[in-house]
Amino acid sequence: MNDSAKESKKLLEWSEIEIKTLDMLGQTVDRAEDLRRVFDAERKGEGRPAMLVKISAEIRSLDRQISTFMAEIQVDSGPKVSSRHLKAATARWDPARRAGEY
Repeated sequence: MNDSAKESKKLLEWSEIEIKTLDMLGQTVDRAEDLRRVFDAERKGEGRPAMLVKISAEIRSLDRQISTFMAEIQVDSGPKVSSRHLKAATARWDPARRAGEY
């Protein structure tokens, strides 16, 4: 049971979309690990720069996908706040805080 479930005293469940996202996340993590092994083997073997660059680019792409999938999974019971909305709120209220107006 996660912390959110303990705090709210109820069992939290993954949505169907979150389950699919978790599955895709797991597959993407597995591919990234496989490519890291290939990268290490290439570096220890022939060490072809062009091949290392291609593998590195794919690993970076998979890492970005992993971050995206992780952001899509809600692991607490509170509402999600988008970074865009948070930035807008901060821009609006921070100047007032500095001036002591809030």
